[in-house]
Amino acid sequence: MKKILLTGASGFIGSALHEALKKDNDVIVLDRKEVSFDNTEKLISLCKRIDVIVHFGGLTRGTVPELVEANVLNTTRLAQAAIQSNRSIHFIFASSFAIYAASHELLTEDSLTQPKSPYGKTKQWAEEMLQTMSKNTNLSVTSLRIANAYGPNVPPYAQSVIATFIDQIKNSKPVTISGDGHQRRDFVFVNDIVRAVKKSLLHTPKSEFETFNICSSSEVSLNELVEKISALLGIPASIDRKAGEIETATYIGDYHKAKSVLGWSPKTSFEEGLQKCVLE
Repeated sequence: MKKILLTGASGFIGSALHEALKKDNDVIVLDRKEVSFDNTEKLISLCKRIDVIVHFGGLTRGTVPELVEANVLNTTRLAQAAIQSNRSIHFIFASSFAIYAASHELLTEDSLTQPKSPYGKTKQWAEEMLQTMSKNTNLSVTSLRIANAYGPNVPPYAQSVIATFIDQIKNSKPVTISGDGHQRRDFVFVNDIVRAVKKSLLHTPKSEFETFNICSSSEVSLNELVEKISALLGIPASIDRKAGEIETATYIGDYHKAKSVLGWSPKTSFEEGLQKCVLE
């Protein structure tokens, strides 16, 4: 049993994590409404009681100042509190494929990080801060670079293009796609992400800072996604193509490092996962 401090427990992935982790661990949920990330004394007090921080709190959308506050500053504050607690703490951080530069090759942990979005940039900054802070301290960091997460019960128009497309087709609305729809993505099911975190809990870090791709290595274009959802629902779909960049590069990851080191690989096929989302 691990003593875990979990952030982001009210979110899509965080809520699934909370349900899974509390079965076999002692989980303390850090609620921003009750404990502010700038309450250093309270954070240190919490860190004195735990072995692991699972940090899935943050923002995917917002203004640049909001993203910096949520994704960079709060991550830094939490890591600093862990260091000041003088306990040996393992910090599991939810990073993102958004930190990578677009590529025609499979993305590995050594691929170029060159984010296109402010969100991706803040995740990159957070990783850099954690790497710096973990040097010669009591903090070890596992950064999970997560591809496009999906699963049931995700609000549309927020975190998941799959949830948005399902809502649009169910309600006979045009599916909105920027560009030609040939852009390809790597989708990873929420249950597999939970498994990756559980594998990370059992892993003894070999260095102060480690990164792992959590992905499926499977390519699905947005056009294919619309077709698959339409077929599962039995509802014809119309597409409203917005002007946008024609994207030829992909964001498809290689998960072999996670398989080799953590013993993790995705178990849910895209067809199985999509069916669970559509038929929820």
